[in-house]
Amino acid sequence: MWNSYSAQSYDPAAEQFYVGMRTDGNGTPSFDYGTIATAVVGLVIGVPTETSIGPLPGSSFNADGTITLIVSKTAVGSPAPGDLLGAVNGRTFTDDTPDTQNLERSTLLVDHTFVKGQRDNGHPAATYTVVGNVSCGP
Repeated sequence: MWNSYSAQSYDPAAEQFYVGMRTDGNGTPSFDYGTIATAVVGLVIGVPTETSIGPLPGSSFNADGTITLIVSKTAVGSPAPGDLLGAVNGRTFTDDTPDTQNLERSTLLVDHTFVKGQRDNGHPAATYTVVGNVSCGP
């Protein structure tokens, strides 16, 4: 996910875009992108609401754990070479409905309880500079 005021073209309250992978009960992955609007509750806690916009054709999940997410630049505000994507970071979400605000537990971090969509603490958010049409590969 990353900060972008272009997200407001889909939802006036949105401040971020996300790209993601979900799995169903059989473990079959699907890929989508959308916006995130974060409401402030109690002056401190931000409660994110994610809204899917559409699928991510060409995205994949490999047996070695590599997740490749491909999104068209035109779908996320058409960032140009040299533009900055702010606060790029990763989050985990457990399966729920968008209208719940329950505390959730990440299965990978079983000793932590997260507020819905809280950023995992493995790496801080970073700024990414759009380079051009060359894909970013490992």
